Amino acid sequence: MDSLKYLLLISLIGMIPIPKPPYFTTGTFLYYVFGALIFVLGTIYCYRQNGAISGKDFLTKYISLSWVLAIRFLPSLLVIGLLMAFGVFSRFSFPVQKVIVLGIVYSFSIIYYWRIGHHIADIPTAK
Repeated sequence: MDSLKYLLLISLIGMIPIPKPPYFTTGTFLYYVFGALIFVLGTIYCYRQNGAISGKDFLTKYISLSWVLAIRFLPSLLVIGLLMAFGVFSRFSFPVQKVIVLGIVYSFSIIYYWRIGHHIADIPTAK
């Protein structure tokens, strides 16, 4: 349980936005809040998939699988980035573009944590 608390604490501290007012708008604040919420809930989900308090080596599994899945997700993210760079979304108004991009980012984040938890649950624990 201590490893989960420390992981959440250090990560949330790292999420504290550097830009301060006047650059920090309500939309930016909500972006950080939703991102932090997905992170916290996703990490707790992974922790539970590891067996919660009775689980072993949570941080080792979590960090290792996070790296592997980030590499696996990279091609998809690059394709979406290229589509955005070449203006595929430019036919939409700016607010709609923002919603599409945030929807993609949050969807990828949710799927990412789901897959980490899935793989953590698949790893047999030593007895």
